[in-house]
Amino acid sequence: MEVKKIEKTIELDDGRQTKFEFSQCNNEGFKEEQIDYTIELIQNYLKKYKGLVINRVTDFSANTGDFYKDAHGKSYDDMSELGKYYYAQEEIQLNHIRTSRMPFQENEFIKRIETYATKVYKVESIIDQMKYHAMKARVPFENLKTIFAEDPVGKKFIEDLHENDILTNPLEDGICSIYLIRKLEFQECIKRIMIHEIGHAIADQYGITDDQGIKSLYQKYEKDFEDIDEFIAECFMASEFASNIKVASNVRGIINKYTNVWE
Repeated sequence: MEVKKIEKTIELDDGRQTKFEFSQCNNEGFKEEQIDYTIELIQNYLKKYKGLVINRVTDFSANTGDFYKDAHGKSYDDMSELGKYYYAQEEIQLNHIRTSRMPFQENEFIKRIETYATKVYKVESIIDQMKYHAMKARVPFENLKTIFAEDPVGKKFIEDLHENDILTNPLEDGICSIYLIRKLEFQECIKRIMIHEIGHAIADQYGITDDQGIKSLYQKYEKDFEDIDEFIAECFMASEFASNIKVASNVRGIINKYTNVWE
């Protein structure tokens, strides 16, 4: 079994360097076109974020030297994890077996996300109106599950919330934002995965995690995210694909203050 190594390095005018190291074996692993797209993406973000450092972008086999399995013998093909940012090394690693089978660019759902978001927020608007009228009439506002029990569209919305592992009570503010972020997070394309990991790098290197505004936002939705790092990374990723996802836009506003990047 012959493993081919592909290594490339880019250097910016300010001296920052990023190494790219990928492996190919039996027609698996990242293709040249995917690697070139990845290099271009990283280069664009490094130019945009002057304080960002990404020392290396590589694949999971870099840790073990085994193209197909990790140190515990688990197949990369069986892993749910698609990518990881290593804080100490300031590097991004990708699950080369699974992600190399994905397209690099956005799929049709991601391309239409802003239009989709507009429709989803109509649901939130209806909920707000119902809550208002219930309050005016001094009657308790029932759980969404009860309200939408006989309505096929509403029923599908509730089912989607559970399928996307959204644990927040559906009556809380921001549920539609969390729903949209989670829908994006499940889209399989290399660009989305890379931007998510870049979000981790930005949050780490610019100290976003320690911001009080970020902490307050996270506390509202912490049941819906693994931790504050994932909250920031997922919101950053979502804000890159859509400007009208409210919670993601709020997080992005705070990130922009630290990075001095305004769009």
